Amino acid sequence: MNSSYVYILMPGASRRAVADRAADRHRLEILDNSGTCRSVSVPSPGPTAANFRQPATVGAHTVTAAAGVLVRRRAPAATLHIGEPMRFGPRPATARHFGYGR
Repeated sequence: MNSSYVYILMPGASRRAVADRAADRHRLEILDNSGTCRSVSVPSPGPTAANFRQPATVGAHTVTAAAGVLVRRRAPAATLHIGEPMRFGPRPATARHFGYGR
């Protein structure tokens, strides 16, 4: 796995939209791009998305098993969505989000 390679999907985007996104290096923050987790954050409006391949902690997010995690932050609260891949095992994944920031 080459974790130095990053791309974004923009279905239906015009050439201009793709060029604008490429020029804005601060729009999207890559939190992790490894074999353990792929995670990004968009500082404004505030969603963070992560695909964990195994139990791990990335920033303020911790999972106990492989899971997809989406956090939507809107002051003063955050909404946590968890999707667990089908797997065999006695316990489902749990996730924690610490703090409103990251």
